[in-house]
Amino acid sequence: MHLSLPLLLPFLPLALSLHLRVVLPATASLPSPSHLPPSTTASLTSQGHVYTAPLGVSSTFDFRNVSAGSYLLDVVGTTHGFAPLRVDIAEGEG
Repeated sequence: MHLSLPLLLPFLPLALSLHLRVVLPATASLPSPSHLPPSTTASLTSQGHVYTAPLGVSSTFDFRNVSAGSYLLDVVGTTHGFAPLRVDIAEGEG
């Protein structure tokens, strides 16, 4: 599945939960995501659940043990602004 920002990579089933990796692609306004400060974080929020992940070394956010459902993905950084993105995760994807 490809979305304009960020790119969502395949889901990997882990027992009854999922692993979601979000990759920040290079864009005209962010030619090198690897230059984002390490304080950049992302969150997946839905009713009753909030998952957070720090920016990884390969410009990724890794969310583990995510339940199926609809989430708001929000990336927060001090140097760039990111629009929130709706992410729908269904069991059995991957």
